[in-house]
Amino acid sequence: MPLSLKFFYLGHQCPHNSYLLARIKTLAFKEFVPLELHDITDDEETCRKYRIFSPTMLIVNDRYRLHGPFTREKVLAMLQDDDVEPRGYFVDKEVLVVEEMHKAEIHFMQLDL
Repeated sequence: MPLSLKFFYLGHQCPHNSYLLARIKTLAFKEFVPLELHDITDDEETCRKYRIFSPTMLIVNDRYRLHGPFTREKVLAMLQDDDVEPRGYFVDKEVLVVEEMHKAEIHFMQLDL
């Protein structure tokens, strides 16, 4: 079976879309895998054709579907028909949120001086 990737995304409505676009473009380029990109914003026909029900979806080898964020390792495994079972993707945002809150607090305190 030929290797292929199709990535569907809803514009840049989520910060993860930019990361995922960069990740999948890099992976496809380095692994010599054909890649189709589809911005599904206002594209009902494509959504119906591929039965898209989430703001991001990756189809691997026209066989496997990943919804939401994905890792490079997961996609590489799926390209080889390994690790094809669905599983959750953990996004560790707590540290980032705390850092951003701390920066905002410092900025707020500086304004009070």
